[in-house]
Amino acid sequence: MADDQPLGTAQARPSGTTYWNEAPAPDVEIPTRIGETAGSTKPVGREASLRAFLSISVAITGVLENDLPARIEQTLPTGEKQPLYEIFYDRVRAAYPTELVRLLQLWVRLDPSQPDAASKLAAELGKTGDAALALRLAARQIAKIWFLSTIDDPQASLDKEKGTSRSQLGGGLGQYQLAVIFPLIGAPVSGYSNLPHGYWSEQPVSFFK
Repeated sequence: MADDQPLGTAQARPSGTTYWNEAPAPDVEIPTRIGETAGSTKPVGREASLRAFLSISVAITGVLENDLPARIEQTLPTGEKQPLYEIFYDRVRAAYPTELVRLLQLWVRLDPSQPDAASKLAAELGKTGDAALALRLAARQIAKIWFLSTIDDPQASLDKEKGTSRSQLGGGLGQYQLAVIFPLIGAPVSGYSNLPHGYWSEQPVSFFK
């Protein structure tokens, strides 16, 4: 991909700091609809969805694909290796299946190869109504999973206007350490705890009775 040639004035900025609507268009051929190739109905399923997920991740985060840890492999519980972008796709897909599919279908219809695809996506996300809210909910998960390695807990109550949740689902220490927020702000990975949010507000249990 032509990651070294971002659009607009983003080229003058340090790598990884392009704005949301200036992300470069991917050079991969995205099918007309998820599960179909352009001009045919031949199913391509997961491969097409993964390509769309990766290209929309660039558009939503504003981070160039080469600056995303997308292809860093993680070891699954089965012992198999899988690139991070596939793991992230599976996590969002499992938690928000309908919302993610609709967002990816919209993204494909907008034609990611066009320079105005990201701005058109922003316009769609800014609309009112339940359909737009569902799109924003999926887009929020994509942003969160790359920047923080977390997503909103789909089992928790959501703010119907903002599409946000107080409860978060993490992805494990290996994914947390790759959260994009740390290199973007030039900070080391902060301390990690697998305890629930807010645990620090309660008196710790003493090991000595």
